[in-house]
Amino acid sequence: MTQQTIRHKVITRRDTLGWSNYRLAKEAGIASQLVYRWLESGHADHREHITTETLQPILGALGLKIKP
Repeated sequence: MTQQTIRHKVITRRDTLGWSNYRLAKEAGIASQLVYRWLESGHADHREHITTETLQPILGALGLKIKP
């Protein structure tokens, strides 16, 4: 699968994002877009209470850290 194919799959509006796409998204350089889409998709619990604590496990799965 090419990077272009990965990018298209991840940012397609009709696509339902899953955990399996995180690594592909990171490799394609669009991890932040994927986190946003994951939160908007309804898979995140209590979206109205998103904090650095609730984002850390998601970002950790992407190999990212929140700067203090």
